[in-house]
Amino acid sequence: MHSTNSKGRRTRLAAALLAAALLAGCGNGAGSAAESQTTESGAQQTLKAETAAAQSTLPEESLAHGDGSDLAGSRETGDGSRSTAFLDMDYSVPDGFADTRDDVDYGTLVTGVTYYSATAGAEKTFNILLPAGYDETKKYPVLYLLHGIDGGPQEWSAAPVLYGNLVADGQAPPALLVFVDMWTSDTDKNSVTSESERRKIFHRFAGDLENDLMPYIRSHYAAADGMTSTAILGLSTGGAEAVHDVVSIPGVFGYLGVLAPEADIFEGSLLEAPVLPSVAFDDKSQAPLYTYFCVGEKNEEDRSNLGKYEQEFDAAGVPYAECVIKGADHDASVWLEGFYNFAGRIFKD
Repeated sequence: MHSTNSKGRRTRLAAALLAAALLAGCGNGAGSAAESQTTESGAQQTLKAETAAAQSTLPEESLAHGDGSDLAGSRETGDGSRSTAFLDMDYSVPDGFADTRDDVDYGTLVTGVTYYSATAGAEKTFNILLPAGYDETKKYPVLYLLHGIDGGPQEWSAAPVLYGNLVADGQAPPALLVFVDMWTSDTDKNSVTSESERRKIFHRFAGDLENDLMPYIRSHYAAADGMTSTAILGLSTGGAEAVHDVVSIPGVFGYLGVLAPEADIFEGSLLEAPVLPSVAFDDKSQAPLYTYFCVGEKNEEDRSNLGKYEQEFDAAGVPYAECVIKGADHDASVWLEGFYNFAGRIFKD
């Protein structure tokens, strides 16, 4: 069953906002988070001017559709395998949802934290946002953010402000946001190697995530464990990899967000063979409690890809919600609104 809602004006930011570089800084991978060099309120300082210059309010409304009342009713009758997030099917966003606010503490962005990746056979880095008032004696849920095939952690430079606003408005709990570098080989994204080989390298990230990065996060930061405290969100090819990670590392991620994903992991059209033959879990309890897909209305390829993911998740019996953003393409609108809607629904079960 599909339900449709269309209400509220949406704020659309220019792609320049997402292109804002993360502030320079360095974390100390050998020590604790408290020992790392940090950049205070990095998101607020970096994005305030970008937001003011790039923001324009369009008289367009969000178009959203999802699994509908059948899932909500199932959850209401006690189906613990489905998140309460399915009860909220309004995907409109408020004006100013991505604006920096003078009265909000956006936490501390720690950049260039180093860890050893046995998967890559080399040292790698990641960036992490520590919430305002970060306390190592507490435990915080963790959201892993995956970039696109030609991108990097900077593609999520708007996330600190978006999430900080959600926390300030009581729509999300304080959490750790981990901005990953998905490349797992000395062969970098600009290498002359074949496109197929580049994508194989990209999709090897699941091993790095499970065996190297996640253990490092758990041992060096105040990270909560368990599915209801662990989420993953990816954009474009990173969205495809997020699905790959959730299936390859079952029972770990309670929340899966997928924004305008490519479908080559199933088809193998850009690979010599599919990375993920199908979406399958040995036990339904290993599947995410909440899965969210978001694409732009204008991009026909993304909407076609969404249909392939629908088929796979339907076949696996895994529920999902969807949002199609009116007037949007494979662009910043999807990343911004998709992040906001996903992050505002997770970590509440």
